Amino acid sequence: MLTRDDDNLHRFGPKGNPFTKSRWIEENYARQLREVARQIGRIVESHDPMTISGLAAMQTALEQYGGILRPWAARAAQQIAEKLDAQDRTMWMRQSVKIGQRLREVVESDGAGAQMRDFIERQVHYITSLPIEEGRRVQKLATEARMGGRRPDEIAAELARSGQVSESRATLIARTEVARAGSVLTETRALAIGATHYIWRTSKDRAVRKSHREMEGKVCEIGKPPTLSDGTTTPPGQIFNCRCTAQIILPDL
Repeated sequence: MLTRDDDNLHRFGPKGNPFTKSRWIEENYARQLREVARQIGRIVESHDPMTISGLAAMQTALEQYGGILRPWAARAAQQIAEKLDAQDRTMWMRQSVKIGQRLREVVESDGAGAQMRDFIERQVHYITSLPIEEGRRVQKLATEARMGGRRPDEIAAELARSGQVSESRATLIARTEVARAGSVLTETRALAIGATHYIWRTSKDRAVRKSHREMEGKVCEIGKPPTLSDGTTTPPGQIFNCRCTAQIILPDL
């Protein structure tokens, strides 16, 4: 990892990061996943997990819902992947105006398909696992209630939060996975044109992690994720809830 002063950084590109992703793709995906989460909440609410038969029926219903979700999850993930790819491709094409026809040719013929297939497979797994994970959470709560490990009112309050818990996880999945896929796409195309380094950029607000805030403006090598002060090793945008982006240092083509 390299460190440069601000004067040197200006020569790598404009102050604004042209590789920053728009949030509408993440927000659209999160909205779809939260609807899935609400349906999970409705399934839990329609059963009595405090009885053995009710718990079994609830788990069966959640497993069946997970199966029903699979084809929808594949279609939804495919749509998100295509939108991410189109957005990233558009950003690169805008940059190609600045540095020539060679970059345009590379971007048009890149091999980002493998990254998109990986993204789709991962989303199908995450989406279909939402009802299964909630079923396990409710089963654990019901077991604690029967064993007398917690007060009944505490258990009831936790059970009532099923939809909220699932929605929270759905939002986290959308935010993390869209950012991760966008980051990987940009990195793949950067390597294809011969770029070797990027500038770490944060969203510069109060929600940025301290370890990520410390990375703002630092130059890092593509393909060699830096180890941050909190001990994590990650490129920008590829760890949970990270909104940081890589400002690619464009090579001369």
